[in-house]
Formats: sequence, C-alpha cells, structure tokens
Amino acid sequence: MWRLRKNKMKITLLTLTLTAIVNFTFGQSETATSKTVVDNFEKSYNADSFEEIFAMFSIDFQKALPLEKTTTFLKGLKGQAGKITKREFVRYEKTVAIYKTNFERGLFSVNMSVDNNSKINGLLIKPYTDDNLPKIKRNSTKLNLPFKDEWTIIWGGDTKELNYHVTNQAQKNAFDIVITDEKGNSYKTDGKTNEDYYAFGKELYAPCEGEIVLVVDGVKDNIVGEMNTYNVGGNTIILKTSKNEYLVFCHFK
Repeated sequence: MWRLRKNKMKITLLTLTLTAIVNFTFGQSETATSKTVVDNFEKSYNADSFEEIFAMFSIDFQKALPLEKTTTFLKGLKGQAGKITKREFVRYEKTVAIYKTNFERGLFSVNMSVDNNSKINGLLIKPYTDDNLPKIKRNSTKLNLPFKDEWTIIWGGDTKELNYHVTNQAQKNAFDIVITDEKGNSYKTDGKTNEDYYAFGKELYAPCEGEIVLVVDGVKDNIVGEMNTYNVGGNTIILKTSKNEYLVFCHFK
C-alpha cells in the first residue's frame, strides 16, 4: 500500500485512551504523590503486572474499567508500543500530571490524575506532541494524482468518519490509497504475499513540480501483516515545492 502524505510523516500506530473526570488544581512542580504513583505504574506495566495497576485505580475508575477491560487495554498498549524506557514530567493541567514518555516503539504522552487517596482516577495515553510545534496547515500547492489508471482511496477526507487519520495531528492530511478489483479486494488471491497486491510494484509520479530534498531507499519490503518498527516510514521521497511546502511519499504495507 502507498500512502500519500502532506506535511509530515506518520509517526505512530494507535491512540489508546482511558479517561475520568477531575476537578482540582495543582501547581507546575511534580508532587511526591504523583511521582510515587507513576513510578509504581511504570514498574508494574513493564513487568506485565496488570492486576497491580488495576489495584491502583480508584473505586469509581475500577467500575468504569473492570479488570478485564484494563488488562486488554494494557496488553494492547504493550504489544503496540513495548515497555516504558524513559519518562519526563512536563506539567500539570488541573489534577492531570503529563509525562513525556518513551516506549520501546514510540513516544507517548502519559496523562495521569491521582485522587486524595493516592489512587488513579484518570488516565490518558496518546502520541506525544510538543505544544511549541507549528500547526499543520493544508498545502496551497495544486496537485495532480501521483498514479495512472484507477485507484481507490479507502481513507481520506477532513472528518473522522471518512479518514481516521484526522484525529492525529501528525497524520491529519494522510490518505490511504489502494488498487481494488470489481469485488473490492486489493489483492488477487489470499493477500499473503506482497506480489499478490495490485498496487505492489506500480509506478508513482510527482504530483507537482518541486525539488527532491530527501530520498530513503533500500528499506526491505515488509512481510505482509508485520510492521518495520525500526523504519516506520519505509522507502520515502520528500518534495519541496516553490511555495516552501513539503510532500511526503511513504511506502507502507
């Protein structure tokens, strides 16, 4: 599959969320209570001790997220992102302590609220974004389709109903494009090999005039169903237009 990207590369796979309502306010220095709780959370998470994390929840939070759901969530996070390797306190937003957190396979924001009994009553884990980064805007350069013949956009648009990428700031201008047959399949037989996909090996063309400023080549083709966690973007070309805008072609499967 080829994904035509505008502005920035895809940097993460999945947003995982647990939330609760909080009402009070702390200062901007990490409290000893928050540090102890998040230290224990990290230790238990890395050790696959998900029941211990569930025991750290407040009673109301346990009711909202029973043990089975908590375990499924944490196992899914662990499978996608790996263990926590580094954590840095950023700030408080009301009672929510925000941590810039390095996992083995991604950078996430771990947002945690702790009640007066040192119990977790709010938890949000999502891809980390720096508030100082410039806001991504839609390119003004006029573009042509980068391929010949008929292709199908399976995800594309400005609403989450049309394009799941829009909920992630770094992916909001991404489109997923494939070639499908009359049955709507993107592969010829069982889809178990790269060569079985109609789009595999097809030529892509520059959608506008521009300067090639970066080429990443030589990344081996993925095995179908497996992700390259060392080079998520795969083989990549970045074009710079006359309007100082950038377009990114990334090769995914």
